[in-house]
Amino acid sequence: MPSGTRRQQRERSTNHHAHFTAKDFGSFALTLALRDLERHQYYLLPVQHEWLHDNFDSPVLPSAEQAAREIIDAYENEEAFKRYDPSAEKHIRHKIPLEFVEKLRETYALHSVISIAADWIVTGYTRQMTARNDSPKLRGVNLGGWLVLERWMTPSLFEGSEAQDEFSLLREPGAKERLEQHRRTFIAESDFAWLAGSGVNAIRIPVGYWLFDGDESFTPCVDYLDQAMKMAEKYSLQVLIDLHGAKGSQNGKDHSGRIGEAGWYKNHEYQSETIQVLRRIVKRYRDSPALWGIELLNEPALGPVKAFRLKRFYKTAYNELVKVARPGTHIVFSDGFTPWLFSGSLQEQPDFPVIMDVHWYQFGRTNPINYFKKLKQRSGDITRLQRQQPIIIGEWSGMLSHETLAGISEEEQVQLMERHITLQLEAYKEAKGWFYWTYKTELPGIWNFREQVEKGNLLLL
Repeated sequence: MPSGTRRQQRERSTNHHAHFTAKDFGSFALTLALRDLERHQYYLLPVQHEWLHDNFDSPVLPSAEQAAREIIDAYENEEAFKRYDPSAEKHIRHKIPLEFVEKLRETYALHSVISIAADWIVTGYTRQMTARNDSPKLRGVNLGGWLVLERWMTPSLFEGSEAQDEFSLLREPGAKERLEQHRRTFIAESDFAWLAGSGVNAIRIPVGYWLFDGDESFTPCVDYLDQAMKMAEKYSLQVLIDLHGAKGSQNGKDHSGRIGEAGWYKNHEYQSETIQVLRRIVKRYRDSPALWGIELLNEPALGPVKAFRLKRFYKTAYNELVKVARPGTHIVFSDGFTPWLFSGSLQEQPDFPVIMDVHWYQFGRTNPINYFKKLKQRSGDITRLQRQQPIIIGEWSGMLSHETLAGISEEEQVQLMERHITLQLEAYKEAKGWFYWTYKTELPGIWNFREQVEKGNLLLL
């Protein structure tokens, strides 16, 4: 190249240099890094794009920023450019001088910065998301009785009907219209505002396998879950989406959608379809900053053979979900009311934390004094269980069984249940989080979280 031409080119580069920053170079390098990551099936989420844009000037990336500055300085040093990158021209950003890009196409240093940027994309965002999700601990409620019905929670919806579950109710004339009205009105934006203002930072939302498409037995409701996710984002609430009802039923209970046999265990197609529904949920909401986690199955029935099949299902589902989930998404599995049997069932992969969900209710007849003594030991149980993986108390309440309360005055019953709440709140401090069952019911009572808070029986602030 004639010396005059080279001198003119350097003069042009000096003018461009005044307007060119390390951030400009970083944007360019990140573009190439994204392309290289996608070649290895790592696709950046829109929320990560936003995070990169907001955080590029932060100390998170000092090495890449320094490398970018060195490259800019090396613009004047032809000896620094060693390698030709024919693809760079396709990714030119408008702020980057054409001559500079031509030099970048030849430099080994560009590839170093791309490597740094790629590592930052994969690990930096995940570390920040994980840190955010780890603190503070979850103090939440279940939005029970909304997208999966339970007659006792919303008796007006079943008025005049003998139906005991959602499946049976939907066989009756006019039931679908009543159900849609219920879904529109039972949970509204005002509920999310109240929760956020009352010290709640998380919600667990039960859904059924019919969420997306419905079938001959159930009607879809994904639009309502979409709205819930948007409201959770608006009010800074974390969301655990819980598959409460699997096809064929995993427990034969009304809260799985249909009372009867737990046919899910005997049908491999049902189990495969369950995983596909979980994948669709994760893919649909993985860009949402409100998505804290996905629960694989709620309260599955157990037995010797069922335990083996359930553990196998958990492993298969986990391995499928990590392929599509946002790094940092918590994968939650139920202990099936047998925490010591299921603790350690899943070995987590990097960036996809495993959580075990334990539900502790008081069933059957017991002496309240003896029961409360055991409650005080529960924090130790939680500590021991968490040696294998963190746990959440996905469902709990101040309820004491009818048998336990039999013969006790109404005033004393209230005192016992208030004491029950206090002891559990103390014990569950050791867990990663908890979710009261449930946010609200049509009738007043101990199951109604909102009523307990408004009465001053359950204080979070």
